[in-house]
Amino acid sequence: METVVSAGKKELTAGQWKETIVKLHDWLGDYPLAISGGEPLLREDIFDIAEFASKKGASVFIMTNATLLDEASIDRFIGSGVKSFIISLDTLDEKEFDSVRSKKGLTRQVMQAIDLIDGRINVQLTSVITRKSSGGIEGLVKYCVKKKLKVNFNPLVVNLFSAQEADGLNKELWIDDVSKIEAAFSKLIQLKKMHPGTVLNSLSHIYLMSEYYRGKDSLARKLICPIGHCFFRISPYGEVWLCRRMGLPASEGELGNVLTDSPRHIWYSKKANKIRDKIYSCNKTCKVLAYSYRRDFRQKIDRFLELS
Repeated sequence: METVVSAGKKELTAGQWKETIVKLHDWLGDYPLAISGGEPLLREDIFDIAEFASKKGASVFIMTNATLLDEASIDRFIGSGVKSFIISLDTLDEKEFDSVRSKKGLTRQVMQAIDLIDGRINVQLTSVITRKSSGGIEGLVKYCVKKKLKVNFNPLVVNLFSAQEADGLNKELWIDDVSKIEAAFSKLIQLKKMHPGTVLNSLSHIYLMSEYYRGKDSLARKLICPIGHCFFRISPYGEVWLCRRMGLPASEGELGNVLTDSPRHIWYSKKANKIRDKIYSCNKTCKVLAYSYRRDFRQKIDRFLELS
């Protein structure tokens, strides 16, 4: 469930989201529900939606930048049955993280929110490994150990952006120094072995990211992207997509709308299978990112590495 606003379109109401949640439960039973954005807390009814989903058996995760989290909102989310917050924090270095995210004081706001949560609900950090954050991996993991948080590290995937944006990101954030790549990922492997319950990445995924940064992305391109089999993404307007990163026009990539179509029918439709075929043959390196989310697909990487 996403909460991004787009001009000219009308977002689903709380009632329509609740109807969709019931449809999903009728189809799937209990299931994980990640509420993302944009920023979910911009919706005043987000607590009502989250509580309804929790009562219907969904494990609800809130993906937030944490800037709007305060004592009252945290208490309301906990009371609504939310299982976890997923928060972005690349590094504890305020100057670097604030600069990359273009928001002064963001690092401090995130850490203040974590202090307010104070272990009352699970928190998972997501950290993008870049030239500016790679030196702070150890500090971030130690912080997570101290605060009893979990952290998932992700690579910088430039093909998610326009050519102009990608060029700028490459110049500013891409790690092109081999010694820094070796230092960063050797340290991450060591930290994974020391704190396996804190660092969520598998060793094979860390290896895959290391090879990706070295420019050896042929391994990433050979992997079969799992995105078409493990995500049912619903836009704020009810549109369902399997992947929005292939650059497909809406007429081709949009599978249906939960307001008018059965989620089960959308998932098993001929159009969905055609998109899965396109995903199967896609050679973009963003699949390195997709493999960080599901443990069963991480195990497939392990098997692939054994055969390589």
